Amino acid sequence: SSSAASDVYKRQLLFLLLAVLLAALPAQTTAVEVTALPSTIDEFIALRDTLAVKPEGGAVMMVIAMLLYAENRELGLQAFTVALDQSTLSAGNVYKGYQPKRGWYDSFAQIDKYPFLGKIYVQGTRSGDGYRLPALPYRFTFTEIRKLSEDSYKVFITSTGNNWPRPVTLVKNNRGIWKVKEGSSLFVGPTELPPEEKPDDDL
Repeated sequence: SSSAASDVYKRQLLFLLLAVLLAALPAQTTAVEVTALPSTIDEFIALRDTLAVKPEGGAVMMVIAMLLYAENRELGLQAFTVALDQSTLSAGNVYKGYQPKRGWYDSFAQIDKYPFLGKIYVQGTRSGDGYRLPALPYRFTFTEIRKLSEDSYKVFITSTGNNWPRPVTLVKNNRGIWKVKEGSSLFVGPTELPPEEKPDDDL
């Protein structure tokens, strides 16, 4: 009957509308929490071996290396060396005969320019107070974790200093640890800069 056909049509329309609404919902975010920052390269490696068993954990280790570099260049370079995929390293004297390839140093120079750069990936920071770190634990969120192949993922980490998440490509090494192969977008300066500090006026 026409009434039955109308009911079927209405149900189909309802299902179609529901599908459209679900497709419009924001992607499910994934979060990683860090309860303490490492103070030595051995502590960094221990944390990496815990977190970087997942691609998003490997990306967080790269951000932690950024935070360390801003405070201690030598330790930060060691951290970058062990967070990066071996294909992005060259022979050198930073850590166990290796160092990041020359191109990475242009990225690291961005931290010299913006010492707060790594902090923009920690949830709860904001430009108004210079991206001061919140109380521990530090939380990092990802809008998407995209599988490229069995041993390669691209993850998108959110930033408090920009309105778009930053992509990081990771590959899994032979020990099951995810390391960064491409992450240059992490080093792009934020659109929201902290207010300039005025010099002390003691007159």
